[in-house]
Amino acid sequence: MKKSQTEFEQEFGLVALTVDVDKLIPYARNSRTHSDTQIAEIAASIKEFGFVNPIIIDDDYNVKAGHGRLLAARKLGMKRVPCLKGSMTETQWKAYVIADNRIAEKATWDWSMLQTEVQELMQADFEIPIIGFEEALFQQVLAQVPTEFVGDAHEERDDHGRESKEQDKGPEETEDEPNPTRPETSAFKQVQLLYTMPEYERFKHACDEAAKELGLTNVTDVVFAKVVGECR
Repeated sequence: MKKSQTEFEQEFGLVALTVDVDKLIPYARNSRTHSDTQIAEIAASIKEFGFVNPIIIDDDYNVKAGHGRLLAARKLGMKRVPCLKGSMTETQWKAYVIADNRIAEKATWDWSMLQTEVQELMQADFEIPIIGFEEALFQQVLAQVPTEFVGDAHEERDDHGRESKEQDKGPEETEDEPNPTRPETSAFKQVQLLYTMPEYERFKHACDEAAKELGLTNVTDVVFAKVVGECR
């Protein structure tokens, strides 16, 4: 049974509404960033599936979740977008902006199921890039990479292609056996999360060269494809 707007608001504490794009105010201190490539992917997704994921805003039309969708809407020339307006304290909103992104990063892929699903999409002549996988990386998925490798090695990615967790340590490193080639603060973590280590330029150059070779643009995809190639 379809709920009325009043029932929806009373049950969930949210108001569903359509808002002019120019009225929405991006959060100036948003720690999540969006590359041009990802914005283009979001725009393609909106064109294919519709604007099915509303932007989350506060009472003053400040964007709290959905900055990438807003940028994609502007790229598409949209004038109005669907929003959900919520009411929280300033502290709760600040925490929500981070939690909305960080918690999502902790999801993982069932690569066997993904392989099955995407193969069926390909059989239906669906445009695979719309779902966010670059062709070269997806070929690795189709190659039936051993599940004991990909199950741990390929976490959900953020907008810069940096993996969310499980990659701060090298594959052979344990708490009892620290890697002497990098500081305890984890140089690998600095590369993926902060990009501040002195060796970053060499890392970036190597990734750029590999990206050209593989036809990829995402850093994690490049590293993943290279490592898989060595392990197979």
